[in-house]
Amino acid sequence: MANPLTADQQFAAVKAAGISKIVENSGWRSRGIWRISKGWKPKGIIIHQTAGNLGSRSVQQYADDILNGDPSCPDKCNAFVAPDGTLWMNAAGRANHCLQYSNQALNAMINETFPLTGTVAWRGSLQNMNEHTYGLEMIATAPNAAQVETAARWAAALCRAHGWTAGCIAGHG
Repeated sequence: MANPLTADQQFAAVKAAGISKIVENSGWRSRGIWRISKGWKPKGIIIHQTAGNLGSRSVQQYADDILNGDPSCPDKCNAFVAPDGTLWMNAAGRANHCLQYSNQALNAMINETFPLTGTVAWRGSLQNMNEHTYGLEMIATAPNAAQVETAARWAAALCRAHGWTAGCIAGHG
């Protein structure tokens, strides 16, 4: 369990990780911040793919419509990766990127023993993982090499900043 990184700390961490293309999405430094006072203490990271492409939207339109446009579920990720590998910083506070996992998954994340390879069936209904994790989305039905590299660098940057190992990183979906 850790105190969340500030927006400045997050930005410095990803810059230090060698991510060359970073966009600060408008409002990201305050998005989700109010949830920190509700007790958000991240314990790990979840990486997703959106299972959808941009279609005719620009990256900004996609962010506005899909990732931040639903008032019933705002701020769907802390960061996202565009198809060209650009990292977009989206929410400095807690985001709504993932819901239910099992206690087994949460415990593996806390103990930094989440498997680094293979697939595990640790979905469940007992843990709202939004309360415990940072989340990243890759805008893709099948992420490309540039997206995967950026996602890995982003996750490694947050792990370094918190003193975590790769055993606290999970995939979703």
